[in-house]
Amino acid sequence: MPANVYYRCTKKVDPTCPERYINEKDLNIQLIAFIENNYEEIEVTDDLARRMHRHAQVVEHSLDTRGIEHGEIYPLPEYARYVLTC
Repeated sequence: MPANVYYRCTKKVDPTCPERYINEKDLNIQLIAFIENNYEEIEVTDDLARRMHRHAQVVEHSLDTRGIEHGEIYPLPEYARYVLTC
């Protein structure tokens, strides 16, 4: 079983930062939620845009091939879920 990974504030910007440790799973959940709620305002590089659009095409093709109905696939949130949960 893999070891749990925890993150914390480095206190570099604010030495009195009250944030506590957070485990990787909970951090990933928060990151995905943030991206899902803000993806329209998030700027990405051209390389990342190509990767996330290609990933969205593959996901859409896979769902269509299996006859699975789906709504619109938003490339950035979909790619973020893939990267952060695999």
